[in-house]
Amino acid sequence: MGRPLTDAGLLLSRIDGMWLPLREYSREFAAQRIAAGLEAIALGKLRHSNISRMRAAGIAADVVAAWHCHTERMTQAVYGRVTDDRVTGAADVFSLAVGQIEDTRRPALAPANK
Repeated sequence: MGRPLTDAGLLLSRIDGMWLPLREYSREFAAQRIAAGLEAIALGKLRHSNISRMRAAGIAADVVAAWHCHTERMTQAVYGRVTDDRVTGAADVFSLAVGQIEDTRRPALAPANK
């Protein structure tokens, strides 16, 4: 959607209304991340996580799109699968196979008494 931002590009404004260049926003984000003791992560990845979580929480695609300056069509195309129960089911099968979750569909067998 449009041209990519450059380090000198403007993303948002400060509380006093003055524009905040992207490089300063990135520096501030890094400082707060370090102060919170969090590992390095790109802002773009946080944005993707936020969109995925909004969709998974049932926020309507048009609202998510507006929040993130996407078209609803783009939001649905890229993030629509997050709410697809078939994909969640497939993930559960894999998680069960690698031992990340327990199979709650059947009770565990009790050891035989001797």
